[in-house]
Amino acid sequence: GESLKANAAVSGGFLAPRPPAPLVVASLHKGSVAMVFRRKPKPPLAQAEKLVQEAATLIHRYWRDSDYMPSTADLIMFRQLEDKLFLCHAVVRRIALRMERRFHGEPEINEHKWSR
Repeated sequence: GESLKANAAVSGGFLAPRPPAPLVVASLHKGSVAMVFRRKPKPPLAQAEKLVQEAATLIHRYWRDSDYMPSTADLIMFRQLEDKLFLCHAVVRRIALRMERRFHGEPEINEHKWSR
């Protein structure tokens, strides 16, 4: 059996039941047995926004500390973080554009068509 916490979302300090996840039926081949599974609910987008803000705040603390002297390893890590954030920016931008197209009922772009 699953616990109450596993089946609930924290809402305003109280446990609120989550709506059931939609069932998805998949069939691999004609005449094969269908498999049924539940999709995991997506976390709210506000959670992603909060994580990005936490990362920026954490990195900002290093800059604000005038007594902090970075090591060579720290400088490498700052550069790696910069690169990762830049790549994440590009991914989120592509997804945002696709979501806008989906919202307006327009077809999504097939990037594989253009990358050949």
